[in-house]
Amino acid sequence: MAFELWTDGVRLVDRFIRLFDKRPVGRDPLSGIVDGSNTIFYSNYQPILSSGSVGLYTSGSLVFVQNTDYTLDYDAGMFNFTNAPSVQPTASYVTAKFSDYQIKSILVAGFDEMEGRWHRNYSLSLTTDAGVVPITEDSATAYITDSSGSDPVIGSITFSQSRTQLNLYAKCVQYAYLTSLQTDSSLNGLIWREAQGLSVDKSKVPQNLELALKRLDADILKALNTAQLELHGTGVWGGTITPPHTRDFIAHRWWERASSDQGWNSNTAYVGDLW
Repeated sequence: MAFELWTDGVRLVDRFIRLFDKRPVGRDPLSGIVDGSNTIFYSNYQPILSSGSVGLYTSGSLVFVQNTDYTLDYDAGMFNFTNAPSVQPTASYVTAKFSDYQIKSILVAGFDEMEGRWHRNYSLSLTTDAGVVPITEDSATAYITDSSGSDPVIGSITFSQSRTQLNLYAKCVQYAYLTSLQTDSSLNGLIWREAQGLSVDKSKVPQNLELALKRLDADILKALNTAQLELHGTGVWGGTITPPHTRDFIAHRWWERASSDQGWNSNTAYVGDLW
C-alpha cells in the first residue's frame, strides 16, 4: 500500500521531529451537565485528531456509535449527542498540537517541498492503483503515488518501504513548517516594554529560524543525495553538465587554433578577447 499522508505521514513526522505532538488521552471525563436534556459535551483537550480512533463510554462500557449516537467537532472537541446521556460520558481519543486542516496543510507543503527539490512526477492521490485522483483539503486520504497511481518503485522496494525516502520527506515537512513560521515571525518580530519595566524581545526569532533553516537545508541536501543514490545507484554520479565557457576562453581557443592554422601566431600575441 502506498504511503498515506493523513495517517502514515503524521506518525512518521512525529517519530522524526515531534512536530504535531500527537498523544493518546484515555477515558477523559467530558465536561457538560447531565440533566436529562443537555446533549453538548466537551473534551478537556483539543483539537482531536480525526485519524485516531475515538471511543465514547458510559459506566465503563462502549455504547455510542459516531454519526449515529453522536457527532464530533474535532477542532473544538465538541460531542453532540443524539439523545441526552443519563451518566457522565468519558472519551478516549488522540489529540495533537494542530487542527486537522493545519496538519494536512503542513504535510502537503512538505510533499511540495520534496517535489520541488527533486521532481519525480509524484502525485497526491485519493486512491491507489486506479490512476491519479487529485486530492482536496477535504479528502479522506492522500497517497504519495507515481504518475500511474501506484506506490513509486525505489530500486527493489517501494517509496512507502524506504526509510531513506521517508527520511527525506520528513525533513522536507519540517522545512516547510519552519518556512511558514519565519513568514509569521518576520511580521511580528517586535520589542516592547510593559509599564512595570518588563521587556519582551521577539526580534531575534526570525534570525533564529533563518539559522535553523540553513542547518536543515544542509541536512536535506545529505538526505537528498542518499535518496538519489538509493534510486539510481552509483549511476547517479556517472554524468555531469559542464558550465558554459567564458567569452575569454572561447576567444583564446579560437586564436590558438586560427593562428596555428594560418601561421601568424609567432608575430601576433594574444591579449584578450578584444585582440
